[in-house]
Parts: sequence; structure tokens; C-alpha cells
Amino acid sequence: MQPYPHPFHRINTILRVIYEIITDRLPTELVGLTPTTFEEVYHQFEHVAIQRLSSTKTRVHTRIIDGNLLFLLVHWLRCYPTYRQLSLLFGVRPKQISRYIRRFLPDLAESLKAEIRWPPLAEFDQQLCRHPEIGCFVESIDGTRYRIQRPGKRQRIYYSGKTKYHCLASIYVINNDRKLILFESGFFGSYHDSRIFSSLQVGLNNPIPPNTFILDDRGFANKPPIITPYRKNELPHAGITEFQRFLYNKTLSSYRVYVEHVTHEFKLYKVLSNNYHHEIFNLNFYKLISLCVACLANKRCNDFYVTSI
Repeated sequence: MQPYPHPFHRINTILRVIYEIITDRLPTELVGLTPTTFEEVYHQFEHVAIQRLSSTKTRVHTRIIDGNLLFLLVHWLRCYPTYRQLSLLFGVRPKQISRYIRRFLPDLAESLKAEIRWPPLAEFDQQLCRHPEIGCFVESIDGTRYRIQRPGKRQRIYYSGKTKYHCLASIYVINNDRKLILFESGFFGSYHDSRIFSSLQVGLNNPIPPNTFILDDRGFANKPPIITPYRKNELPHAGITEFQRFLYNKTLSSYRVYVEHVTHEFKLYKVLSNNYHHEIFNLNFYKLISLCVACLANKRCNDFYVTSI
């Protein structure tokens, strides 16, 4: 198998040669992955998809599971084209494109979900970062919201007063090696980040070393195990000056900037950053989409960024 499948498989040889000469970087732009990473994802996806097909009653030929199918799925997540645009690109009917996405996107999520795991305490001790002002911290947390069309029912619970539109919220945690260790999505847009974090019960379900902290922005409550930048109204209680507050917040932001890089990678996938306009809204399917994007963004961070703080 070649590093990338060729999407235009029905054009003549001359146009194919021209296409390969003038678009060396086009596959990376279309799927957001390097050829090596794409090959790795393909082997994981092929293994899971073939296993699932062998266990189902419907007779689906395994020959359709190839690089073109993975290219279709990842390109749909990356650029979020319409089914008609994908039909012109791959030479497949729009209804068949929809069936491929609905049928094989869960397999892609199943093959990638092992990328995100909460490390044991011994591994946290190796990644521990100490700072004289901030203290000991092991990870950073952030949340983001993705716009959706106005739902027909229960509109208020999807509406975020902060962003002023209907959306779904996600929350994620990265360690000091800049790898995703926790990702949860599908929360209602009206929920505050602190409420979402409390529902996860990080200290109970996902333990961290004692006397360590999680770096965060002002969207979360400033109480253990989370530390956030100081606000101006907190100066009398903290007993620090305005200049000390400025230096502290600047230092905290310099360590926490890595989680913003992950947020940037999330927004490069148009299926989440654009208005989600799927014909039938399915929350479970949306969670699968978010999980695929999170895992692919995690792979991009490993490929294009420094791996540790």
C-alpha cells in the first residue's frame, strides 16, 4: 500500500502524474497527518474493521476496507465537505458516502481510542514539574465548545450564554509530555466548565499524585487540585501586589500554553470548528466524531510539536 491512496482514481494517467507532481503536500493538508502516521492509523483501522465485519450478519466484502476508505473518513473530519463533494472526489454515490461514514466511523474511533489513557501514579511521578511560585503540577486542563444547529427540542439547555449560540462542550486533560490523557465530550452548552469537571471526579476516578496541581484558566474554580490565574479582586486575600500578580499569571500561562496548542489542533478539523449541520443529530455519533478528532489531534501534536515541557 502507498503512503496515501489516490482520491481521483477515475482520471487518466496524464492528469494523475500532473496531480502527483504539483501537490506533494496536498495529502497532508487534506487529512492532517504525515504519511507515516497515516500508515500507522490505517493498520489499526483495518484490523478493527475486518474483525467487526467478520462478526456481523451482513455480508460486506473486506475489499472495501482500504486506504481510500480511511482517506474518505479522515478527509471528511478534516475538511467537512458535503456528500456531493465527496461523491465527485471519490466517484461514489452520495448515499453510499453516507453509509460508509455511518458504518466505519465507529471502527475508526475504536481503533484510535487507545491513544488516550490515564497514566498510573508512577508515570505521573516521572513527569512531575516543579516551580518555586506555582508548585508541583502534572497536567493542564481546558474546555471548548462546538457550535451546532439550533435543536428542535430542549433549546435552552444547549444554549451557552458565554458564546451566544447553541453548542456542545468538551473537556480534556494533557500531561506534561503534551499528550491527551483524558477526553470527554457531549456535554450541554449551558453547563459551566467547573460543573463538567466536578462531574468527572478526577481525584476519585482518575487519581493524581498528592500535593500536585492541574493548571487551568479562569473558566474553572480556583480550588485544589486546580490552580488558575489570579484576578484583580483576589489581590487583598492573596496578599500580593499587582506586579506580582502579573508575573505569576504570566508564568502560569507560559506552562499552560501547551494545552492551547491542542485546542488549536482540535479546531483545525472542520467537522467540529464549523457549524455541525448533519441531517439527523445523534449525540452518540457526535461523541464518536469528537473522539476521532481528539485522537487525530493528539497524533498531530506528537508529529509537529515538542513532546515535553
